[in-house]
Amino acid sequence: MGMCFRFVVGVFILATCLSKIDAGIMVTFSQSSPNPIVAGSTATIDVLLSGDPADTLDFYLAEFLITPETGPVNGMQFADPQDYSYLNADTYVFKGVSRSYFDLLSAGSGPGSLSPDQTRYSVGDYTDDLSQAPPGRGQAPVNMSATPFLLARILIRTAPAIAGTYTLSLSTDPSHTVFADKDGMDLIPDTTPILLTVGSSFASVPEPTTSLASAACLFAALLRRGRSRNGRTPHIS
Repeated sequence: MGMCFRFVVGVFILATCLSKIDAGIMVTFSQSSPNPIVAGSTATIDVLLSGDPADTLDFYLAEFLITPETGPVNGMQFADPQDYSYLNADTYVFKGVSRSYFDLLSAGSGPGSLSPDQTRYSVGDYTDDLSQAPPGRGQAPVNMSATPFLLARILIRTAPAIAGTYTLSLSTDPSHTVFADKDGMDLIPDTTPILLTVGSSFASVPEPTTSLASAACLFAALLRRGRSRNGRTPHIS
């Protein structure tokens, strides 16, 4: 995460701490793709954002957490690197005014950061219509909508040959997760974690001898049926 973005994050966190609470938004998770997740593979989860059209969003910093339920610790982690191509998706909340997207194009650096164990992932963005020369920015707040916007697209990876369940959640710690309007007023996220299931990477394959025995039984049954229809007494030696 670039120094410029870190500075802006600090300014927004300070501003929201000093401002009153404004309104609420809804943060939801899509089902994983694929679902269930195959052990030893990578999966994608979309994070969606909706809210009252009277409210605007100008800045966000969101921290996501992976918590093991029945799976082992570190059996599921946030992938490194992440794919930030969604910043230019038509449904992305800051489509066309994403400071993170402009930075990605100019510097090649994405807006996310991972904890050392890769079970915490933070990503953020703010609006900029490029109407002002740096370090200034042209605010271009986006009106919320009942139709969800894409907030983030998360890549996770799983350990091979290990099945289990994990919870993916949005941190509610205000020092790690912040949504703010153009005036720096806090938008409180309402969110529900999602349970992710990891299936075994090994498919059930019949033993060769079992397959041959099954085929032989089927052939014998067909042979009996054919002989019975011809009025013969079936006999299998």
